[in-house]
Amino acid sequence: MANEEPQALSWNIPKIPVAHNKVLRQHWAVRRKDAQDWKILCRAYCGLPHFNPLKLDEKITLEITVRRVRLQDPDNSVASLKPLIDAIRRLGWLKDDNEDCLRLITAQEKCRKDEEGTRILWIRGIDKGKLGDDNK
Repeated sequence: MANEEPQALSWNIPKIPVAHNKVLRQHWAVRRKDAQDWKILCRAYCGLPHFNPLKLDEKITLEITVRRVRLQDPDNSVASLKPLIDAIRRLGWLKDDNEDCLRLITAQEKCRKDEEGTRILWIRGIDKGKLGDDNK
């Protein structure tokens, strides 16, 4: 059965995360609505896993690439992904979102307005040695 479980999946979601600087100034109800929107979109595009994520022993790698017209500062870019990562975790694709269970790789790409969106690559069971040293 272990061979039937996916090793890598890719999803394209036609929404971009709200800039973290804007999130900090939003009313709590607006932030909650954004988090709910991400959960609905992730459910629609990613679906539910067909395995029990609590039994995953491997670290999951999430490569998230946001295509947007105006690029963000790196720190704001990573912080703006929190509602998306939380939605993926709540749907069951991650055991937890701490460093023991998740390796997060983020990127941004500049694009036209009609090409904006978020690409998510979910990979399980990759050794750190295969991906290289993060400190380089």
